[in-house]
Amino acid sequence: MLKSVHDFTPVEGGKNWSKLGSIFKVHDCLPLHEDPAMKGIDISTSEEKSVVPLTVGTSRSTEADESCLVAIFHSNSQDEMGRECLKMMRQAPGVFLVRTAHLQIRKADAERLFPSWMERVESGRVLCLQLGGVGCNQIASKFLINREKYVWISADRVEKDIQGLFGLCEMTLGF
Repeated sequence: MLKSVHDFTPVEGGKNWSKLGSIFKVHDCLPLHEDPAMKGIDISTSEEKSVVPLTVGTSRSTEADESCLVAIFHSNSQDEMGRECLKMMRQAPGVFLVRTAHLQIRKADAERLFPSWMERVESGRVLCLQLGGVGCNQIASKFLINREKYVWISADRVEKDIQGLFGLCEMTLGF
């Protein structure tokens, strides 16, 4: 049963939608199901329990914010490393996840955008996390320790690397 219908038809002279601010929580807008059939399933809107990380999107970051790109290359512990990076990020006040990508990068694209990735992209999908906020570069540097074989941090050309990667994502996904 539909409780409400949302119309996203474009309107002349503007938009008929807006993003909710950070003061709103998911459960404020999307309450959990209370169906008895769902009782045995551990459903939660808690950030700590979610398998889908909360991303704030590019509209939250500002020119004054630090930004960094963390790439975790394919390995048996890729998911675990991704969760560990997110855990470190959540413990740092003012650091947030801007956006993510998990994609297969062709060798030709790696050669054009990230020459140092050439050999590592052949092993499988790359998990990329764009972090933002004051202190994100320190978090990324701490995360890199003892993981150099599987992790790459954008250091010198952060904005160019972020634009290149997410531009590739948009081309790959057809956005």
